[in-house]
Amino acid sequence: MRNLVNASEPLSLETIFLIAYDLKKRGKTIGYTHGAFDLFHYGHLYLLRKSAERCDFLVVGIDSDRNIAQYKSYTRPVINEKRRLEIISELNCVGAAFINDFGANDEAHIMLGKELNAKILTAGRAYSREDGLRREAEKIKARIHWFKRNFESTSKIIDRIVQNHSQKYPNKAMEFQAR
Repeated sequence: MRNLVNASEPLSLETIFLIAYDLKKRGKTIGYTHGAFDLFHYGHLYLLRKSAERCDFLVVGIDSDRNIAQYKSYTRPVINEKRRLEIISELNCVGAAFINDFGANDEAHIMLGKELNAKILTAGRAYSREDGLRREAEKIKARIHWFKRNFESTSKIIDRIVQNHSQKYPNKAMEFQAR
């Protein structure tokens, strides 16, 4: 199913809930996943493609700038939430996307999955609380799918860039690391 999001005019979360409800009434399977998607890379694309294969309509929550700064670092995200939303919204495998400012934790993931009537929840293996999320998914009668992470994380990519360019640009690398 083609995505419904026009990147210049994102849908409200309430509208996405209504679309998901209508699709569910028509027998469609709703899937939900979330993430930072900061410095979008192949691992992100892999997660979204594999997630979309398991449902008829994939909804993606993009962690807000505020949430990312709390669980990653005050220097993150590199790309702001509106740009990350625009990138994700342009992918054909994504039905709809929104900025998730509820939190990047099991409770928020399950609450959003429940509100979306999602029967499929997906996460990368980097998600640290597999058992907790599995138990919570069972409460809303959703299946959880985990995808192996054989790709570099954004943090590792950033570290590699800094390391590779610190000799070429020593003053810039020191400024970056001091942040």
